[in-house]
Amino acid sequence: NEGQEGEGEPGPISKAVEKTKNLVQQVKDAGKAGAISYALWEALFWGVSIPLGLLAYATVEGRWLDLTNSSDLETFGFACFCYANIARFALPLRIGIALSTAPWVQEN
Repeated sequence: NEGQEGEGEPGPISKAVEKTKNLVQQVKDAGKAGAISYALWEALFWGVSIPLGLLAYATVEGRWLDLTNSSDLETFGFACFCYANIARFALPLRIGIALSTAPWVQEN
């Protein structure tokens, strides 16, 4: 029965999910300051990265994204898929930063 699901050592994805859940719980444990800190860092992350992504597209293509063009729409869909995976990969980092700044938020 070796190698069956549910037995033995958890895989790397399960470990990463568990670590992220633990970090999210730490944000919850930090109370309002943790939630505010996390919200501020998320707003900063998305508020900076989306315009930078659009600017990078314009720089590479030499024109702005046109969502009425089917080719641009395909490119945009693929870019969103890739970006969402990168953003998910960076989630523990963003949570860690939020936790490290929660005491400052609490004081201010």
